[in-house]
Amino acid sequence: MRRQCRGRYHSRGVAADGERAGASRTGTPEPASATRARIDARLVVGGLTLVIVSASGGPSTTGGRGFRRWRFPTDPMEITGACTPDRPKPRPPVAGTTITAGCLRFLYVLEGVTMPQDDHQSAYSNLTAATPQAHQSGLTRPLTSAEPAVLRATYKVLDRTLDLVLGLLVKHAPGPLSETQARTVALIKRSIYARLLVEGYISRGRGANRYPQWDSLNARLYDETSRIPAGSGVSEAAFAEGLEQLVGERFSAGNAVVPLINGPASFAQRYELIAAAQSSILLATWKLYGDHTGQKTVDALLARRRREPAIEIRVMVDGNIAAGDPTSIALLCRLVEGGIPVLLYHHDERPFDGFHYKELIIDGAGAQPISITGGMNIGDEYSHAFGTPAAADPNRRQWRDTDVRIAGPNVRDDYQRYVGIWNERAAATNAVEPFGQILTPIAVPATLPVPAARGTARILTVIDEPGPQSRQGVTLAMLRAIRAARRTIDIENAYFMDVPAICKALVDAVQRGVCVRVLTNSGDSVDEAVVVVPILKGLYCLLTDAEAAGSAPDGCQVYVRNKLHPNLSNADTLHSKFMVVDRQFCQVASLNIHTRSLRLEVEGAHYILDEALAVTLAEQFERDLTESRRYARASDIVFPKDLVSRVMRWVNLNPVLA
Repeated sequence: MRRQCRGRYHSRGVAADGERAGASRTGTPEPASATRARIDARLVVGGLTLVIVSASGGPSTTGGRGFRRWRFPTDPMEITGACTPDRPKPRPPVAGTTITAGCLRFLYVLEGVTMPQDDHQSAYSNLTAATPQAHQSGLTRPLTSAEPAVLRATYKVLDRTLDLVLGLLVKHAPGPLSETQARTVALIKRSIYARLLVEGYISRGRGANRYPQWDSLNARLYDETSRIPAGSGVSEAAFAEGLEQLVGERFSAGNAVVPLINGPASFAQRYELIAAAQSSILLATWKLYGDHTGQKTVDALLARRRREPAIEIRVMVDGNIAAGDPTSIALLCRLVEGGIPVLLYHHDERPFDGFHYKELIIDGAGAQPISITGGMNIGDEYSHAFGTPAAADPNRRQWRDTDVRIAGPNVRDDYQRYVGIWNERAAATNAVEPFGQILTPIAVPATLPVPAARGTARILTVIDEPGPQSRQGVTLAMLRAIRAARRTIDIENAYFMDVPAICKALVDAVQRGVCVRVLTNSGDSVDEAVVVVPILKGLYCLLTDAEAAGSAPDGCQVYVRNKLHPNLSNADTLHSKFMVVDRQFCQVASLNIHTRSLRLEVEGAHYILDEALAVTLAEQFERDLTESRRYARASDIVFPKDLVSRVMRWVNLNPVLA
């Protein structure tokens, strides 16, 4: 019998109010003294309704600051993460708190409850009294009772200050804000809230979750690796031993590694492995998109389940991201209905924490385990397969990305790490689980067969979980390899932003004669316009530091990807995340080089001693350079001149950039 998905997120359709805040259904403006907040948008999901309401300084049409007065052209549903007919892939919402253009707002799960606009605690009481089951979801739960006083004051000051600044932006804009500008405005407010939370100025839940200060974190990471002799080489035995001691993990020998360049190669392998699995399929991904590739992946998993009910299949995704896209939730719900457990990774006390690691592990407890890992999520832009007659059209979005297929003992290590994360988070997730599942631990047999040797590659895996106590093993290992480089360092990363420890280590390498080359996205190729300024800032800082250190002109080379299809948006994004050192050692990772990946995401990386793979990836790097352009000097970098970009350049908003 098929299980019925009882979840609060099973998508049945989307409905949005046509009016904006402050306007009645008849079109007559409400008085500024109205004591109830107007509903700005509504999403019907699984029998409940997600309602976006004003949280402070109630909107009005008679002079009060608010969404209506600013006339932002963006549908509120787009900001909060709901789907709209013209936007099937929405921005992810913040768990528990949604901040939209115009004013701070909270996202509640309720049916027919009207929120008092100035009383957060009363609103929370009304919500829990009306729908006792709804407030249990950590994905949408409002503030806890210990917080409203300090947060109300904080939000009031922030909201009024930002209203003034952003109001000037709107006043001087030549016309209505574009969708990108409106989303950037929303991100500014959301980012400030994230900074306050991450830096410990405000707290959520029970304890102090203060993260290390960004400057002190970078100082620690750099100091831990700068004591190691520079230029010691990555092929020496001492390098592997030192790396193991640094991160507390061990290299495994006897692995076979195959590079999978771009989606068609990776997804063909994925479908074959899923169909041939003998005992278990464990999938970890940032997002399973509600598109053709997502559907095909779900179909493959369900078909394997039906053919062999005893096979263990588990799926783990970022809960915040999934909750923001009903099309993704609908696919995940299909898995649950088909008997496949789905874990939505979420940390209730640290709502900005996310799950960015990607890996497919096949038969991890068996004698011949295999995995695919790297940068690709489950979506059409990654697979390049759109399921339409135009699927082969080169003008479709086809992102440049890199995975590797690993067979051998290293996969056993990855299997055990996956089990550890699942078992730890399953117990915490059951309290807020939206699908009505009871997530059970993955039972590991007391004795496991020794994985057969399949090749000669030595591989070490590091997986970091976020939080104040994170060891930052992925970044430490990367810095250790940079420190050991003798000849070349090639870094290909989707979002290369200003991470001082990495920039300083690269400049040190340039000063000792290493050729450093960095390839990342340009403002033309990047998938999110809001990250353009942070990327340019990262490249500018790297080149400025290299020039100040007196580096040779070609010692530090910076490249950005070109836009290959001028008439398409988001068609040419570079999403790959690898590093090659001396054409002997490489890192293949989910890690983006920005502060969110370092502090707020579950991230993983495979460090591989295999010259054949290193040479192959280095050659791919050279091919990617043919579709890029170089910034020879820091002065070549031109920052956008619009006001939002100026604010983004002035304020460090990186902690919440995805």
